[in-house]
Amino acid sequence: MAETSNSGSNYKYKLDEILHRLDDAKLKRLYWSLVALATVGGFLFGYDQSNIGLVIPFFPYTSKIPVLLGLEASSEFIGGAFGALIITFLADRSGRKVFLLADMAIYIVGALISGSAFSYIELFIGRLIIGVGIGADSAIATAYISEFAPAKDRGRLTGFQQMMVNMAIFGAYLIGILIYGVSPGLATTIGWRLIFFVAVIPSVVGLLFRYKMPESPRWLIIHKKTKQALKALNQFGIAAEESEIIEASNEWIAKTKNYKIPRSIWKAVGVVIGFAFFDMFCGIDIPFIYGPTILSTIHLFPSNIGPVTTEIYDMAALLPIGVALVVGGFYGWKHIDTWGRKKISEIAWSGMIISGLAAAILWSFKLYIAVLILLYIYTFVYSVSIGMTAWVLQGETSTSESRGFIAGIIAIAIWIMDFANVTIYPIMSSAIGFTGAWIVYSILSAGALAWTVFMLKETKGIPAEDMDKLYVKNAGAK
Repeated sequence: MAETSNSGSNYKYKLDEILHRLDDAKLKRLYWSLVALATVGGFLFGYDQSNIGLVIPFFPYTSKIPVLLGLEASSEFIGGAFGALIITFLADRSGRKVFLLADMAIYIVGALISGSAFSYIELFIGRLIIGVGIGADSAIATAYISEFAPAKDRGRLTGFQQMMVNMAIFGAYLIGILIYGVSPGLATTIGWRLIFFVAVIPSVVGLLFRYKMPESPRWLIIHKKTKQALKALNQFGIAAEESEIIEASNEWIAKTKNYKIPRSIWKAVGVVIGFAFFDMFCGIDIPFIYGPTILSTIHLFPSNIGPVTTEIYDMAALLPIGVALVVGGFYGWKHIDTWGRKKISEIAWSGMIISGLAAAILWSFKLYIAVLILLYIYTFVYSVSIGMTAWVLQGETSTSESRGFIAGIIAIAIWIMDFANVTIYPIMSSAIGFTGAWIVYSILSAGALAWTVFMLKETKGIPAEDMDKLYVKNAGAK
């Protein structure tokens, strides 16, 4: 049953009244169903972020040249930038739902090509296509959620994207251990292919169920899709009359006739991209993607147990990283709308500086077990806030006039930076070693802490249509 508004007389414009009904709505089961479907792409991103690390040791055509190894691992991120670019210029014009469907179809094609690869270049192309699908999804999913999420719950709802990423990273290691453990003799023939093919299942399920998702009610209102907007609002329990929707749509057209993205939004974009830079270059991706390769160089386990069994043991040693992601992510997800984005990030960056620097020092003394434990801690404190906050900020940085465009711009920057980080690591590691690399990451985490303290504004509880006021000079939020 739709909820009626008892505050209509408080608003000068019908548009503001309807949009604030969305901001003030109570959470229902539908919200969580839509969030779960909208973040399937996040799950696939997390899975593919890790599965390449499980595939590289057994892929017959893996290059030993650092640059090519880096490109093999990061080709997904190149595609991600292209996918986000598409969203940047089309999402505000064509809507959210069409891309939430298209990116699942693109992912399926990429996964099938990757699992069927018979050369380095075929795997590169397959993962490039996967990246296009995931990149488009990453740019639109949080924007879509932000447009129906109540203001007081927006952090948890959009932050569920990172929860899905975390669960998928953990799941990828479990699947790798299972596939290689059941048939170790097939690791270099069928095993690594199955790791790619498994991901087709959730992507097909996501594609089928996403057909039932409503379009963003905000997008429908501002594009004069009156009957569809009424239906969507009713699904969310928001009462409205057809005349109200028409009036709100006309107000929107008048309001945005000569619209230009305000300087305050561009300033916010710069701050969020700066936050994302530190997120991408803090080293968090390295254990997921290169973990098995790193452990194989230190011979943590006896070599007489066979190469496949050794890799399985290495994966098992990295499994607690997945646990740390899930547990830390759940804790942060639960508190992000009470603690706020800024405070929880300051705590996380502080913990990462200490644990990252300690890991770098202990590696030089060959205390590898201690390093592993510190990486578990590093991952835990990261997952409490940083990854989740980056997704939340991406989706809530702009107002409805340009939310798809702005989310796409931020996503493009994230994918390009992630590509650079993953590509550079083998080169950096061969030049300055694990210790040098993690000293760099610790220094960058210190820079991230300063950036968060002095540049980032708190967005907790702020209505979606008030985001353009946040970075106006002398505007209140601290």
